[in-house]
Amino acid sequence: MLKQTLNIVGIILTMTSLSSFAAKNIDSDKVSVKCFVDLYGGSQTITGAVVKSKQIGKLANKLVNNKIFVPGHSRKQQIYKVHECVLSSGEFKSALAKKVDEATPK
Repeated sequence: MLKQTLNIVGIILTMTSLSSFAAKNIDSDKVSVKCFVDLYGGSQTITGAVVKSKQIGKLANKLVNNKIFVPGHSRKQQIYKVHECVLSSGEFKSALAKKVDEATPK
């Protein structure tokens, strides 16, 4: 009887710890995102980032004033404004962003 009770308690503890471990891993999942941005000087481009899924909403503010490599420029260019960010597999809402995305080398 005591042995069965200990086994049940052990199973419950194991299941509880596994579920909390799984919850922590879900929160730390990273996703690939692409953003349509304006650069200082007036040009526009698509830039990519890998962030935790919970941080997608904050990404636009974090990208402003960051410098990125842009094809056709010898030096890094600074981001002026972020228009829109979507998952890398997703599609932009704006027609201009879609056009720039198609023209941007991947």
